[in-house]
Amino acid sequence: METVEGFSPAFKANIVFGADWLSFDPDQEHARINLKGVAKTDKGHSISFGYKGVIALVEDVKKVFNMQPGMATVPFGYA
Repeated sequence: METVEGFSPAFKANIVFGADWLSFDPDQEHARINLKGVAKTDKGHSISFGYKGVIALVEDVKKVFNMQPGMATVPFGYA
């Protein structure tokens, strides 16, 4: 990863660890993602980062997670 131009302090780093978790709301209409990771800069410093989000699920994606008949790979960007 790399900071955008003009950001201070500027750095470049490689991701050395990452994991994510996906949990579904009881209504099965939304899922929640929780991502955590660690990167190491080119100067040897470690950076911990994370992301949390809520995803509205479309019918084609629900079929995959529920292993329903007719499930198939869905296009990039579907949730």
